[in-house]
Amino acid sequence: MSDDTPTPDKPRAQLVTTGPAADAAGVHPNTLWRWWKDGLVQAAAMTAGGQTRWDIEDLLRQIDELQAERAQRRGAQTGHGQVEPLEGDKPPPASTSRFETMSQAM
Repeated sequence: MSDDTPTPDKPRAQLVTTGPAADAAGVHPNTLWRWWKDGLVQAAAMTAGGQTRWDIEDLLRQIDELQAERAQRRGAQTGHGQVEPLEGDKPPPASTSRFETMSQAM
């Protein structure tokens, strides 16, 4: 049995359109579409009509991985998992979500 096969303890993921997926990620649908077109994130499925379908849990995992990779490229890790900012970097406002931060950086 493959990892994608639903079981009683692991139901099939619910796939959603770009709008609800973007809402869950905290970004505008155009931003999510651009990330997909640029190859930064992968949709879970494509309809026969060419529309993307998203598994929200998988999308959020992909975004977290992108942010972790970006953090590694931007600076050295400190002892507590925080990244030292590069010279000239401004820290995001305290109310900025992790997805807004990623969106602003792209």
